[in-house]
Amino acid sequence: MPYITQERRNELAKVTPSLDKKIPSSAGDLQFVIADLINKFLNSTESREGKLRYQHMNDVMGALSGAQQEFYRLVVVPYEDSKREENGDVYDDFTTLKTSSFREAYNRKGWAFKSKRNHTIAEVVDNMKATEEWMCKDD
Repeated sequence: MPYITQERRNELAKVTPSLDKKIPSSAGDLQFVIADLINKFLNSTESREGKLRYQHMNDVMGALSGAQQEFYRLVVVPYEDSKREENGDVYDDFTTLKTSSFREAYNRKGWAFKSKRNHTIAEVVDNMKATEEWMCKDD
């Protein structure tokens, strides 16, 4: 997600003043507003550049994909994590490192965790990334 400057955000916020008064009230309404904004973007791009190209459509798909991923990362994941903490993990057997042999190999690479508790695969990957290592190799 491109984090644009606050000045540019303020300029773009002026594009949708009517949305401040009438917020979409259903998924269908929201989808229509998004589709309408895409249509206006494509029409504006075609007017400005003289023709519509695949690159413009690809730009739209990329923007939608980026917005979806950012929404998932910043809104959905924290929500799901809080619910998993509250209600327990459904995939506990698959998301936790329980085998001592993997833990030992992992620790030999200098990726040791500070605690003795079992760690999720996501924690392992984050720790590997932090040390710029991506996989365990045999010694």
